[in-house]
Amino acid sequence: MAGTAYDEVEARSRVYRERIARAYASWCRCGAQSSVGGLGGGYRPAQEPDPFATDVYVVLGCSYHAPDCELIAAYRRAAKRFHPDCAEGLGLAAYRRATEAMARINAAWDCIRRMRHL
Repeated sequence: MAGTAYDEVEARSRVYRERIARAYASWCRCGAQSSVGGLGGGYRPAQEPDPFATDVYVVLGCSYHAPDCELIAAYRRAAKRFHPDCAEGLGLAAYRRATEAMARINAAWDCIRRMRHL
């Protein structure tokens, strides 16, 4: 059974929307999910975050040339991973280390935010 002209236009429109979504996701590189078929790549950090490093970008686990959306995502990931509430049941030493790590992550984020005017 042959499709109608409306079906053909709808199929072309869907393909066009998918191409636009792929192009936007690759341009942005921030892992934003598209509403068309769940397109959009998952963001992978440039390196593992190290809250006790001296460089603010290494603390968050991203590169110096990362777009703003990647920096925001890296800060949120690091905050979720090293938040003191996640270390409550592990003992006082782990809680203190997590508190210090979170303080360094917040300081690095504040420094980057001021430099980039976010």
